[in-house]
Amino acid sequence: RDPGGRYLILVLDMPFGSLTLVNVYAPNESQVVFFQGLKEALLSNVEGVLIMGGDFNITMDPRRDNTVRGWQYGRRGGLALHSLLTHWNLVDGWRAQHPDGCEYTYYSHVHGSSFRIDYWFVDATLTTKIRDCRVGPCCWMDHSLISFVLGSGHSRRGSFR
Repeated sequence: RDPGGRYLILVLDMPFGSLTLVNVYAPNESQVVFFQGLKEALLSNVEGVLIMGGDFNITMDPRRDNTVRGWQYGRRGGLALHSLLTHWNLVDGWRAQHPDGCEYTYYSHVHGSSFRIDYWFVDATLTTKIRDCRVGPCCWMDHSLISFVLGSGHSRRGSFR
């Protein structure tokens, strides 16, 4: 657990082996320091397969993941997050399912714009096991739900949601 309350790391013993599940609420400021700290925490805590999801407060692809032309906010933080994802061989689960898609998970009233800043990042070896990853409606909070279903490919039984 992060002393600042920004991430939670769970190591689970599953029938198929160990699974490390990480929930992230990244800050808007000091993102480089945050992602470097998260990377260090993962180095000493990850067991087995890594899945990481949450509000990363960064658009990974500024050309497709927001409605503002030329948006560059969080660029250095994005590079730090990209370094973390590359180190752990993680891919964007939604983008793997929707390579040409364009959906947003957050609407900013301040900017009058929409952004995709919430993600499920999964070990690249699991991309063939992703059964579904979708952006749901924004009901009672400022972010949309992202559902994620991981399955074995043999049946719906045993899917992780």
